[in-house]
Amino acid sequence: MKMSRPILLIMLGVVSWGVVHGVGSYYGGIDRSGDNFLQHDLRRFFIVFGCVVGFLAFWGLMLLSRKRRLEREANDAE
Repeated sequence: MKMSRPILLIMLGVVSWGVVHGVGSYYGGIDRSGDNFLQHDLRRFFIVFGCVVGFLAFWGLMLLSRKRRLEREANDAE
């Protein structure tokens, strides 16, 4: 599947966004006294990043199915 440059850039931006939020979820929050109130847990990072990857996979499948449908409709019109 050949992807256009804007779609690829958007997907890379979403991956970057997922990494930033994943890192934030790994470090947890900070309370008003400055102490961490969540322990560092790599599983939170993988959950957030897994959701981002799942979203991108679903989006990619929808783009692929749209491309196939448009090609099929173009062939039927001929």
